Amino acid sequence: MESTKTIISKSTTQSIREDIQYIDIISGYVAVNRKVFVDKKLVAEEEYISTSENTITESGLISLKPALSPSMPRLYDKAIIEALRTTPYYDMNFKDYEKAEPFTVLREQPLTDYELLFRDDNNYTISDLDGEPLPNAIMFNGIADSLTSELYNLRKVGYILKHRNDIVFKYKDNSENIFASVVPNNLFVEKGDTKKVETIIPFMWVPSNKKDWRKYMAFCKETSALDGIKREYVDDKAYVLSNILGLDVAKKDY
Repeated sequence: MESTKTIISKSTTQSIREDIQYIDIISGYVAVNRKVFVDKKLVAEEEYISTSENTITESGLISLKPALSPSMPRLYDKAIIEALRTTPYYDMNFKDYEKAEPFTVLREQPLTDYELLFRDDNNYTISDLDGEPLPNAIMFNGIADSLTSELYNLRKVGYILKHRNDIVFKYKDNSENIFASVVPNNLFVEKGDTKKVETIIPFMWVPSNKKDWRKYMAFCKETSALDGIKREYVDDKAYVLSNILGLDVAKKDY
């Protein structure tokens, strides 16, 4: 449903008018087109997502920029779902998917062609309207994540990873080789010799099983409640390696 609201504020020198049109989307959210006129001249126009309650309430004051809440969802192309699943959060170009003019878009096409989602850059998550984070790819670097021949039987690790449908190896050449020799993090040089260890080339976990992703999200939610000192010792990636990818069976016994 498309609706219109007009507010007029008069002074001795100017007449200021605010025209607001909005379209009901879902769960109390609306797509808004807001225009501000000064002496019948359009001086500002903006489209955004708000709530029906905030849109209908008259503040009595008219400003060039609307007072937008950072907690509002945003409108995205549906393609963002697969892009997010196969791309780490920090590599996502969200501008490629976000619709800057949600009112115009939804006036011409239904919401079923798009996604209304919450984006949280502080926690690196995008969630649906129920607050459930969408699956997002996680990158692993063999040496940085301690996947080395010092700690693991790497041939067993490689076998496990190659036989999963949710692992994508990065920077892989045309060969089937997924192993590399590198200088370890805890470099120790004795008599001029440089020590090297074997590791796995970088790879991504691209969640394809909702149960796995929810299991990981439950772990993150549980650990986020820990106090600062305890939280510092939590390794989210190590949890994925052990409890999602099952690599503990490849750990060496000492």
